[in-house]
Amino acid sequence: MKILVTGATGHVGLTLVKRLISEGHAVRTLANDRGRSLEELTKLGVQHTHADITRCQEIMPAFRGVEVVYHLAARVSYRDRGWEDVKAVNVDGVRSVIEACFASDVRRLVHFSSIEALSPYPVDQPITEERPLVDEHFRYPYPRSKAMGQRLVLQALDHGLDAVIVYPTAVIGPNDYAFRGANKILRLYAHGDMNLTTEGGFNFVDVRDVVEVAVNAANAPKGTSYLAAGHWRTFLEMAALIAQNKGMPPPKLRIKLKQMQQIAPVVSWWNELRKQPPTLTAAAAHAVSHWGNVSTERAARDFGYQPRPFEQTVLETAAWLDEIEAV
Repeated sequence: MKILVTGATGHVGLTLVKRLISEGHAVRTLANDRGRSLEELTKLGVQHTHADITRCQEIMPAFRGVEVVYHLAARVSYRDRGWEDVKAVNVDGVRSVIEACFASDVRRLVHFSSIEALSPYPVDQPITEERPLVDEHFRYPYPRSKAMGQRLVLQALDHGLDAVIVYPTAVIGPNDYAFRGANKILRLYAHGDMNLTTEGGFNFVDVRDVVEVAVNAANAPKGTSYLAAGHWRTFLEMAALIAQNKGMPPPKLRIKLKQMQQIAPVVSWWNELRKQPPTLTAAAAHAVSHWGNVSTERAARDFGYQPRPFEQTVLETAAWLDEIEAV
C-alpha cells in the first residue's frame, strides 16, 4: 500500500514510518525540518518531500497516488502566547492537508489530534472519545489550535472525506532525536540534570503504542476516533524509577501544584524577557493538572489494545538514550 506520513521527522512520525516499512508498505514522508530524524528517514530509503504543510500547492505532489495519509505534522507548544505560530500549522496546515486529500482522491486520512483538544472538564469523570472539544475561546493556544484543526476534519467528513482521528496523550519512548515534551523531562532526569519534581503528572503513553492505535485506526469505520493513552503517573514516579535504575539519588526538591501554578506566569514572563525557551508556563501547569483519567475502552474493544507498562517504557527509553549518546 502507498502511504504518506506528514510530520515524519517527529517522534511519533519516525516510529510510525519504521512500523509501516516493516510491514512492507511503500512509504512517502513529508516534513519541514531537518536534523537527526531526517538522517534516520534517509537511511530507511523513503521518498521524502521537504515542504511547508501550510502551502497546499507545495505539498500536493506528495499526496498523488497515495491511498492512506497519516497527518502528524503539528506545532506543539506550551507557551501561553504565540497563537499565530500554532494556528499556522495546527489549523491552516490541516486545511491544506484536507484540500490535498480531496484533490488526490486519498482513500483514508488518519488525523492526529491531541488529548488536549478535548475539554478537561469535568475533571472527576473519565475522558472518552465522546468528550467535547475545547471551545474557540480556550485560554491556551495549543489545545485551542488542535481543537480547531480537528473541527475542520469533522466538517470535511460531512463533505465526503474519509477520516479517522487519534488522540495521543503525553508520548514518551525511543526514536525521539529532538527530545521535546515529556521525553525532554525524562532525559533531564536520566542525566541527573534536574533536581526537582512537580506534584502533577500526566497520562504517559509509549510511542510504539500510539503507533499501534494509529495502524489499527486506518482500518476502522469512517469517522471513528480513538484515544491512544497509557498510564497516569507523576513526574516523581518517573524520576524515582530512573534514579533507581541508574543508582542515583532521586530529586530532592518538590514543587506543589499550587506553587507551580502561582509561579508559572512569572517564570514565563522572565523567559520571554530574556528571549529564552519556556521552562515553566501557565499552560504547562494546566496540562499536568488535567487530562489524567483517560479511557482506552474503545481501542481495547475494537482491536485488543493494551498499553505496555509505564516502567518498561521509561527504562527502555533511558537505555535507548544511553545507546544513541554513546555513538
